[in-house]
Amino acid sequence: MENASHPQDAENTIGLTVMGLSNILIFALFCPLNTVIALLIHKKKALWNMVAYKIIFHMTVVSIIVLPSTLLLGVINLTEKSVRFPSLLIAASAMVSYFSPLLLCVMMAIQAFNRFVVISRLRLLDMPRLVQTFLWLSWSLVAILSVEMTFRGVIFFYFEKFHFYAIDNEEPENTAVFYTSMTFLLIGALFFVAALAHVILLRGITKRQDVYLLVQGLIPFLYLAFLKVLQRFLGSDGSVKSIMFSTAVRSVPILNAVVYLFLNRTLRMAFASFFPAKKIIPVLASIGRL
Repeated sequence: MENASHPQDAENTIGLTVMGLSNILIFALFCPLNTVIALLIHKKKALWNMVAYKIIFHMTVVSIIVLPSTLLLGVINLTEKSVRFPSLLIAASAMVSYFSPLLLCVMMAIQAFNRFVVISRLRLLDMPRLVQTFLWLSWSLVAILSVEMTFRGVIFFYFEKFHFYAIDNEEPENTAVFYTSMTFLLIGALFFVAALAHVILLRGITKRQDVYLLVQGLIPFLYLAFLKVLQRFLGSDGSVKSIMFSTAVRSVPILNAVVYLFLNRTLRMAFASFFPAKKIIPVLASIGRL
């Protein structure tokens, strides 16, 4: 029996090492990149005045906020000694990791709504203030839930057995958070499908820029939707599968950086304008179309 446990222990050790290194690398590479995206949108008045980019800005801020908790998790995974870190820091990191998927689900639904309104040319609903209100309401929703759960005595912590951030006494909010996330993903899916149908049926009328922004919004949306569905079928049993799933959830900021800094020509060109080298702009401009 003792020998039989060795393969499982070795598997978990390998999984923990991979997870720890992955989380640290995610922070080191993609925290700066996501910060660049947010700064570019905020500093460039032409981008900041566009509703589509304001939504991207808010989603990028979510990624920036969650990345330090990813770094902390990676360090704890490698050292396997969470007691070295203040419990308040771990609780805050666990809370951020817990609520960030919900916040992204809501914001992606808002993004889908905006894409549908713009592509369908529904001028009555094409109001920047409406989208701005939706965005701040999404932040408020998460803030209210986090305060309510804290005052109710919900404990956010690092679970040594499963090597994840975890929560204790989480019901009924945990179920509510999951179904709220799924509801907004469904709403987002309906708006994305409607926008795609409009593009297909009225081919040639929709602007290329709007089509590219629609496709770029779909990529992280489908990834997050897949992870949320997978969450219902993959238990947190401490296996390599569960560890890899945990890493995948925290890799959402990677997609945000790849899609909006490398696939979005407008942001790439804005990024290239910071460099004096004359050759970098034509090279970056040749990658992708938007």
